[in-house]
Amino acid sequence: MIKDEKIDLKEFYEIRKDVLQTWPTGRNVSIEEGLKFHRTIPEERRFALVMSQARKKHQTRLQPRAGVALIDDHIKL
Repeated sequence: MIKDEKIDLKEFYEIRKDVLQTWPTGRNVSIEEGLKFHRTIPEERRFALVMSQARKKHQTRLQPRAGVALIDDHIKL
């Protein structure tokens, strides 16, 4: 069953270990390096933060979804 609730760090690492058994490319991913990188992203580019701020201000944000990753490809559509 899918639940939307926070789990403790120990449980997270146990689940992560199981998942990485089936995801070989993920084994080389460092959580610490990922966190370090994400902390360098400006606040206005952090999706969760932007959405949280918009919700508090009762504002709507749009996110283009067209099956392409690059902005130039979205514009071409």
